[in-house]
Amino acid sequence: MLRRSPRLVWIFCTVLSLLLLSACSTQRPTRLGLATNPDATWSGKLNLTLETEPKQSFSAEFDLQGDALNGAMQFYTSLGTTLAYAQWNATGAELLSSSGESLHFTSIEALSQKYMGATLPVDLIFAWANGEPVRAPQGWSIVKASAQSSSQVDGAMNELRATREFPLPRVQLRLWLKKTSD
Repeated sequence: MLRRSPRLVWIFCTVLSLLLLSACSTQRPTRLGLATNPDATWSGKLNLTLETEPKQSFSAEFDLQGDALNGAMQFYTSLGTTLAYAQWNATGAELLSSSGESLHFTSIEALSQKYMGATLPVDLIFAWANGEPVRAPQGWSIVKASAQSSSQVDGAMNELRATREFPLPRVQLRLWLKKTSD
């Protein structure tokens, strides 16, 4: 009969735990060269809730670069795994999934409608991120918009909460941003 040393079992469990933890701690890939303006780079978290029956919710961490007309956004899980990459300009928008599938849309709004169930107020998000006065588009109201500073690089998270009352379904958007310096 094999006799196990308590010390050997402890070492084995410790090594196994470290291996499992290291497999879960992936680093985000390097940003994909989205924008050349370092003042137009943010990272954050997004939560979008559609009050449908049943409720639908989308949450992800992201990197954002550019502006409402020309930009990109990369979505991640909380473990750092890339979910999708979206890029847009005046000619349309493209979504690259983690599986490598590429889908084209007429605009970033059309893309967000298809995959998040609601058209995101992109102009509002970028105005707020740049510290400009924010005006909610028709149907939307701003619940909370913490002050943004265009010179902010201290890593503080700022929060934006907005609600779309119409068209139905009602949509709640929560966004946390911090300016990054790539």
